[in-house]
Amino acid sequence: MDPSEHLRKDHDEGGFALLAVLLALGLLSLVVTQIAAAGRQEVRLAFARQQRATLEAAADGGVQLALFHILHTRNGHWRDDGSWRPVPFDTDVRLAVSVIRMEEQVNPSGASQSLLVAMIRQCGMDATSAGNIASAIVAWRTPGVAVDALPAYRATGRSYGPRGTSFVSMADFSQVLGMTPTLAACLAPHLSFTQLADPSPTTTDAFVRAALRASADQEPKKDAVASGEALQGSGILRPVERRIDVVASSGAFRFHRIAIVDVTGRGESSSYVIRRWFSVVEGAGSENAIP
Repeated sequence: MDPSEHLRKDHDEGGFALLAVLLALGLLSLVVTQIAAAGRQEVRLAFARQQRATLEAAADGGVQLALFHILHTRNGHWRDDGSWRPVPFDTDVRLAVSVIRMEEQVNPSGASQSLLVAMIRQCGMDATSAGNIASAIVAWRTPGVAVDALPAYRATGRSYGPRGTSFVSMADFSQVLGMTPTLAACLAPHLSFTQLADPSPTTTDAFVRAALRASADQEPKKDAVASGEALQGSGILRPVERRIDVVASSGAFRFHRIAIVDVTGRGESSSYVIRRWFSVVEGAGSENAIP
């Protein structure tokens, strides 16, 4: 064999070997990069899980603290007026707690039509428009009537209509026929979608008090008495429904715990039952009126 051909053959084989090594190194680098990326993702997920667990524990502690203030009514304890109170926790977690008596507001899923009319009129609507919107609210939540009201929604080009179920949020409530953004914004501060009790005539919400006076619902129910007092002649205490909101936040993470509790009695003889317990996990940029 010609020596020059032998050298050329060796050179070609060396080039292929170098190419194979470079290809192997490239694949190895890709694998290492993927492993590193997966590791970083796992670290982020683990951190998020740790943050949620920390904030959830802090929020649960906030609920217990709120219950302590509810059950002990001496001076210095919190009022159930819905105001937000910052609670010292630690350097990394901020805690805010709110307690409100659920007889303060109106649940549109159970309010009478006359009360709804009175509330809508207080927002500046005329009597005819208020009556039509109140009828639409009642139709939305009433199974048999909801079906009959559906054509009116279709006639206005809406792809949705009454479902014959209770309202669950302002998003639902705002879809009622005739409801405008301005009217929804006027009513929103006075509505509750979790409250079971009727609004109390002595509510601290002046808007609701005025609506009760203007409607046929101004008289309390036969068994309704002042908060926590015994039913007349029975010696039985009526439970008072309260909502506890606790928001725990740290950096971009927010955890919102909500507890609906029935509290019976006052002071040391009082007791409570948690009827509902749920939460909302929020990230950075969430739209929420909670501090």
